[in-house]
Amino acid sequence: MNPFISFSQAREPSAWSLLGSLQTSRKRALLARSGLSSISERNPNWFKLKICVRVVSNVSNFALPFNEAENMNKNDSLILIVDLESTCWRSRKTPAGEPQDVNNMEIIEFGCAIARRSGQLLRAESFLVRPIKTPQLSEFCTSLTGINQSMVDRANPLSVVTTEIDQWLGGVSDDFIWCSWGNYDRLHIEASEFRPEFAKFPHLNLKRIWRRTTGQKKKNGLANALKFHDLDFAGQQHSGIDDARNIVRLLPFIDWSLEIEIVSVP
Repeated sequence: MNPFISFSQAREPSAWSLLGSLQTSRKRALLARSGLSSISERNPNWFKLKICVRVVSNVSNFALPFNEAENMNKNDSLILIVDLESTCWRSRKTPAGEPQDVNNMEIIEFGCAIARRSGQLLRAESFLVRPIKTPQLSEFCTSLTGINQSMVDRANPLSVVTTEIDQWLGGVSDDFIWCSWGNYDRLHIEASEFRPEFAKFPHLNLKRIWRRTTGQKKKNGLANALKFHDLDFAGQQHSGIDDARNIVRLLPFIDWSLEIEIVSVP
């Protein structure tokens, strides 16, 4: 059973009807928080209003402080966490001598996890990818990620793997978002020729919202973020699937009332 389907069916109130039931002051507050001056589905920030609508849809006491009401319901809603691993070289240069960047590094793993914002892990899967432009992994890349040559040789190319991810994820609600620790994963997917369907949805930089929540300006890598909460890294660092699972462990410490200010629209 796809958890996003049940979530969508259980929590798909009409934005229009719910707004109609709110007092004028609450409507104005929701619109302001969503960056909207008026209600229009053509507005690129419309999805932000829908997120706010979802937040208050099951809160019977609208007198609650907005942040408190928001966190009460968001803890039960679902997100997709994605962590990528890519071809890389110790010198930070490709075999052709070019500085490595998202345009010449190839994705070799999608680590994907579906979780509740409260930190409950529901499903996780590693999708390995066979690189085409630079099919031979460097020793540095193998040592860093734990992904060896035989693993990627047996994997499908990106064009096929993106379809496999779409099938694994299944249908999602229209207020679905996906997340990663930092913006690298989003930028690399955007630079890729083939992209999973989830990339069409809004993205949340979990590193940024964690920094805003904790006030930490330095040492905000994933391992250091775990240490901040007295947690040890579980598994191998720079393994896409292990990184994604460890990111889930940080979700309970995040102030989700900040989401609406940080989430980005494709």
